[in-house]
Amino acid sequence: MSVNKAIILGHITADPTVKHLDGGVTVANFSVATNETFKNKAGEQIKNTEFHNIVVWRQQAEFVEKYARKGLMCYIEGKTTHPKFTDKDGNDRQKTEIVAEVIKMLTWPQDSNPENQGPQNNNTPDGGDDLPY
Repeated sequence: MSVNKAIILGHITADPTVKHLDGGVTVANFSVATNETFKNKAGEQIKNTEFHNIVVWRQQAEFVEKYARKGLMCYIEGKTTHPKFTDKDGNDRQKTEIVAEVIKMLTWPQDSNPENQGPQNNNTPDGGDDLPY
């Protein structure tokens, strides 16, 4: 038995790119930033930011197109993939993506909350205001 599961909780770094493919299939791509804070051996606080490429298909892509915006916090569950491609110079490359299976918006654009969850919360996970993007 094996498991391929990724869970991401972070802020969207740019408005999603959405494509409507032949046959009516929708795909959305966007990036989510996660922050980690730790102390090094000297006791200095270090902040590390990771950027995760997210791919979303079909109805979830349509949801992302309507509600996901730069700076909003979201929760993503999915699986990691490593698609191969050839760059413009003819070199073989590989990238890491998370194909989302579950997406939950934890903050909403001020006028777009479909679930009427109350006021928007714009705090970062560590309580700071400084977003790295």
